[in-house]
Amino acid sequence: MLRGLILAALVATGAAGASPQTVVGHTVKGRAIVAYERGDPSAPVTLVVGVIHGNETAGLAVIRRLRTMPLPAGVHLWLVPELNPDGVAAGTRQNAHGVDLNRNWPVGWKHNGVPWDGDYSGPRPMSEPENRAMRAFILRVKPALTIWYHQPLDEVYGSDPHIAVLKRYARLTGLRYDRLPAPPGAATRWERKHFPGGPHFVVEFPAGRISAATARRNAKAVLALAQRPTRPTFLAASRTRRPLALVTVESENRLLAVDEATGHVVRWWTLPADPENVEAYAGGAAVVSTSGAVTLINTDTLKVTHVIRGLGSPHIAAFSPSGDWVYVTDDARGELDVILGHIVHRLFVGYGAHHMAFSPDQRRLWVVLGERARSISVVDTHNPARPRLIGHVDPRGLAHDAAFTPDGRYVWVAYDDRPYLRVFDARTRKPVATLYAGTAPAHVRFDDADGLPRYGRYAYVTSGNDGVLRVYDWRTRKLVRTLRTAPGSFNLAVDRGLVATSSLTGGTLSVFRSGRRLLGERVAPVARDVALVP
Repeated sequence: MLRGLILAALVATGAAGASPQTVVGHTVKGRAIVAYERGDPSAPVTLVVGVIHGNETAGLAVIRRLRTMPLPAGVHLWLVPELNPDGVAAGTRQNAHGVDLNRNWPVGWKHNGVPWDGDYSGPRPMSEPENRAMRAFILRVKPALTIWYHQPLDEVYGSDPHIAVLKRYARLTGLRYDRLPAPPGAATRWERKHFPGGPHFVVEFPAGRISAATARRNAKAVLALAQRPTRPTFLAASRTRRPLALVTVESENRLLAVDEATGHVVRWWTLPADPENVEAYAGGAAVVSTSGAVTLINTDTLKVTHVIRGLGSPHIAAFSPSGDWVYVTDDARGELDVILGHIVHRLFVGYGAHHMAFSPDQRRLWVVLGERARSISVVDTHNPARPRLIGHVDPRGLAHDAAFTPDGRYVWVAYDDRPYLRVFDARTRKPVATLYAGTAPAHVRFDDADGLPRYGRYAYVTSGNDGVLRVYDWRTRKLVRTLRTAPGSFNLAVDRGLVATSSLTGGTLSVFRSGRRLLGERVAPVARDVALVP
């Protein structure tokens, strides 16, 4: 009895046992990038990164303290000891490609230097696998506070608007504060753009090792800030609302924001005529109206930020995996429109351009040329602002939808003329397997491409005409379960184990988790598409 009480107390303070380990991704040389979670999962996340430059390792001593010391109530830590294990192993600032990982993020990126220069930016933003993995991880855990450890400036610095938080950390640790701007392509620049409601800053230790007392003092400072982090706006809003499903109602020219738990419509917007498709990702949503407009919405504030007009007959939107770019297919013009607040580029990919599939590394995009497509265009998206057409795939039937597997090795293609889907090798573009999908047309989605591994096991395939949602283990290609949905539920959205379908014929929003229906509510006369906002 006493032993059980002691164990419960240890768990409550975060002191019992080893913190769970998550593999965030892998380096150029295949080393695992790991993260450790501790504390109260319901509390806002504090993210601490020990090393981004491989020859600046003093932050590891702080991480070691944070992994084992008792935690106060209301603290939720994600600890990443080494974002650059290859650099740590080699004793180099750069990763194994000779790239400075803190000059390679997309916000403010500028090409600088050549490989192994001190601040080499890489050939393009997010060219490095370490940063792509970390970006996906950050988008999933949504930190309210982030601290990145560096050397050797011996200060806390940043032009983060939450200056009081930075100064408090400096006071608690005895470091000076310096209001320096983050360099071009720095990780904190990207974080401040995507999560502006919280502080994300750099702590620089002096050169060499730090003492045990310094490590302890900095670990305590982390916990002091973590107990009262400024919640990002999306979390602040969640105090008064639950996660939402965005549903397009083209018959009423509306977009609905629906409480996922109750089915109540908590907000709606009147949009340009015929809003059909909606996609949401990384704090934003894009709604495509086939009358020729795209509406961009900030899902943190639930406010329309841009209405972009002048398109021909746009149909589908897709966010790049970085969350920065929105791609829209315009089937009347056969174009792919690239949007960053406005249209920055147009590429002809083929008439009928419709559904799209981004590879998790943002290097490839497959565009299905029609709802009954005899061809799929392959687009090089290494430079997301200037994609280029590089080839085509024969779908071996009338293709309707497509999606990359989370490892980027395969593309699942669903059809409009047959009751199965094909699995294509993404490199050879040849089919390697077929799976039953039900009465056509089918749609397919994967859970969290390049996100947290514990959510990335499943593929979801809808047959709206059958009213069925099939769940596959995408690695083994084995059917896991079959779920009944409302008839006419063609489109679907997936986010960390939560699955939503929308009924085009009955207006029913259905929400599932772990094979259990959480909601089945008629929210409109028709419900064309759905997106999830956590």
